[in-house]
Amino acid sequence: MKFNLLEVGINALSNNIFNLASDLKLNSQYVLSINKEKTLFDAVKKINEVKGNYVLYLSESDYVKFTKEIPIVSAGSNGEFYVGNSLVFLVVSNLNYVQFIENIVNFKKNNKYTVYKLYNVSTKKIKGFFDLNDLAVEIISDGLDVKVRFDISDYSEVMKWEFLKKFLLEFKEYIYAESDISLAGQLVKILKMRGIKMSCAESFTAGGIASYVTSISGSSEVFYEGIVAYNEESKEDRLGVEKSTILIKKPVSSQTCYEMCKGLLDKGVEVAVATTGLAGPNSDGSTLPVGLVFIAVGTIEKISVYKYNFKGSRKDITNRGIETAVFLLIKALRENTFSV
Repeated sequence: MKFNLLEVGINALSNNIFNLASDLKLNSQYVLSINKEKTLFDAVKKINEVKGNYVLYLSESDYVKFTKEIPIVSAGSNGEFYVGNSLVFLVVSNLNYVQFIENIVNFKKNNKYTVYKLYNVSTKKIKGFFDLNDLAVEIISDGLDVKVRFDISDYSEVMKWEFLKKFLLEFKEYIYAESDISLAGQLVKILKMRGIKMSCAESFTAGGIASYVTSISGSSEVFYEGIVAYNEESKEDRLGVEKSTILIKKPVSSQTCYEMCKGLLDKGVEVAVATTGLAGPNSDGSTLPVGLVFIAVGTIEKISVYKYNFKGSRKDITNRGIETAVFLLIKALRENTFSV
């Protein structure tokens, strides 16, 4: 499909209109033109005058105006509207940016179900939310990775947005995708959308992150390298971790993880993730508990380090470290924490 992009008003969103154009092109959609309109009504006037396919890039307040004050012929199940003789999609705030791309790709596939993928959230919490809102829901979980599917196709567009807004605000810290896709698949997809590459430095995960990400077809476009720095000397020689950090802070520490991540970024890659921890079944001779892990994600501008205490067998701790590292990277990319 071919689209005209219209940015509405002065309240520009954090994802600018040019990134939107790039993301559409990467998903095999064509952008004919990009224009800025002063008000929503200026944009609608243009849509009425020139028939075509349009994307309106607007604030939540303008979305409310659109649904309440603009004459709409009809609204479809994939987030599309029909204004005059034109087809219109809306990008409303950061809350539906990624889902918007899904709406375009899935346009006219007649799928009435809305699907979200979440990570490390209680199914009881999800069920409680849907019970409170009197809506049936299908929940499929392996304990950490959760698929939620529900049907709001009969809702009006205003009701859909109000419900989804409540859902997103309630579960935004757990959501990683708006389609039935794996963590690794979503990470590869977002990296492709952003046109950037990643590297990983692994200790207790022992190459598991690299293996997981590269199991996805097309990952060669976005995966640069993986380093398994299992030994203390390897962390120093391969990643530039300071010897004093190893001696004073210890190999399993926030500072060591930070320096492992920085070592990758110093090589010129845009995004990096690093892991260090104790997977067990025995400790390393220190007083640190089995299951203590640190995960760092970041760019050259900012590195964030997260501390966890995982439970379970050696395999359980390792697998959880792999999935959590990928989730944290997805979350940072989705929330534009990274300036890439």
